[in-house]
Amino acid sequence: PETKINNSLSVKSSNVQLEETVSQIEHLTQAAVFYNSKINESIKARTFLEEHDLLDVRLINTFKIGFSDGSFSEIIGQRDRAILEDKGILDKEGFEIFKDHITIPLYDFNNEVEALYGLNVDNEEVRCTSKTVFFNVKTLNVYSECIISRSMIEALQYLKKGFNNTIYFPQINKSVIEILRSRRITYLCIHEQDVELKESLLE
Repeated sequence: PETKINNSLSVKSSNVQLEETVSQIEHLTQAAVFYNSKINESIKARTFLEEHDLLDVRLINTFKIGFSDGSFSEIIGQRDRAILEDKGILDKEGFEIFKDHITIPLYDFNNEVEALYGLNVDNEEVRCTSKTVFFNVKTLNVYSECIISRSMIEALQYLKKGFNNTIYFPQINKSVIEILRSRRITYLCIHEQDVELKESLLE
């Protein structure tokens, strides 16, 4: 089915800050939906997923995996560009930062799109619009044990195999550690290099 993109993203609210937050979430959601609608149209994207054993309909649909072919910037209105630039979707010239990237939306605990994560299909360069977000964060509310992955590709591979309690965070920092510590969860590390991280969670 054809995906319809709403170019009118104005939000009526008496609270300006709330209005800006809602508008930013809507813009990120619109980008994620648009990119997801393009995943099956790109041979490059499907080849990349197949090479990493990730060409799976259930996985793509569940995590809204998408692909940026550069056409999103062509269908958005001028007034939306400032927000998309601020959220790291467009650069100052109006070009898409995620062009030629596999895209994965990252959600917050309210299941709202908080950021976009991208993997360049040519060189696997990573881009992310935030440094304090998780992939598959809802896992922290569901499972008593979570698997910490070291990369998005690895996390998706584990999820494809049925390890639904796999999480990944693009960057380990104080905010991430505090969120992990706040949960009564046993963390399982796949790699020996993560032993130090696990120990910090137990302090």
